Amino acid sequence: MGASVQRAFVVAVAEAAIAHGADAAQLTPLLGEPDAERLPIEQLYAVWELGVAGSGCRSLPVRVGRRASFDRYGTLGIAFYVSRTLGVALRRLCRHHDLLTDSGHWHERTEGNRVVVRWSRETGGRLGAQLANEQVLASFATVLRQISDRAQILAVRMQHRIADDAEYREHFGAPIEYDAGEDAIVALAETLELPARAADPHLERFILAQLEAASGGAKPQSSAMEVSETLSELLPDGLPTLDDVAARLQTTERTLRRRLADEGTSFEQLLTTLQRERASALLKTSSPITAIAHAVGFTDASAFSRAFKRWTGTSPSDYRASHARLPG
Repeated sequence: MGASVQRAFVVAVAEAAIAHGADAAQLTPLLGEPDAERLPIEQLYAVWELGVAGSGCRSLPVRVGRRASFDRYGTLGIAFYVSRTLGVALRRLCRHHDLLTDSGHWHERTEGNRVVVRWSRETGGRLGAQLANEQVLASFATVLRQISDRAQILAVRMQHRIADDAEYREHFGAPIEYDAGEDAIVALAETLELPARAADPHLERFILAQLEAASGGAKPQSSAMEVSETLSELLPDGLPTLDDVAARLQTTERTLRRRLADEGTSFEQLLTTLQRERASALLKTSSPITAIAHAVGFTDASAFSRAFKRWTGTSPSDYRASHARLPG
């Protein structure tokens, strides 16, 4: 079997299509055997095409996405729900999404004071794949709000156009940017720092053990994860270079850049994300801004202040005034 998807997701699409008037006799043969755990991704695309055509409901992807729930994603969904922050939950999504389908991948990057969460799955212009991608974005928005009711979507990007998108705009609560060259959700970068609604460190450790077991225990980390962890270790001793990280990971700069590019990110993006997240966390303490600047790789506070304003749209002192919870 090539790229595949959990059978439960194919069944959910078929059931929604049938509820909207599609012919069950057409869809049922595509659902495989009841005891099958996964089905070829082509069968999901076929169900989408027949389901939308048979029901006459072009907005079916967003209606399926609206009904998404974190607990339908098994151990991975629970790991999202009990994560410390949305940023942690997102990194788990990027690493372990193959448990749900290996037909596409999630990537995260920053653009100024925004974070872009991109769903990467080629469609080849096929309608079924486009519909499936729309549903993935709609489901992501639903689960994001379940994990934190403070999460706000600023924009949605899609590679293709939808003629009547009223239900989509209502669901996302944000404008849709068409012909964007990617399928993605855009939010403020500080969204990554929001605590998950049900953050529970004890349950989190238990669930993570199950998640690693479900992933085979020996699943290699992505290069982005390896680089992020190495940067986190090196940053307290000064601003790491790509050469520093490549040496620690026993590879070359060129190879590491290529691997990161294949995963939709770069060394610079990962370093900026780490600096921004660490600085934001430290600004919620009583640490002097000069000390925070040094802790995130800057030699002086003024350079740090300029960078932080570029990342977040606000100065460190203003950020501290609106977010810090200092003792006393």
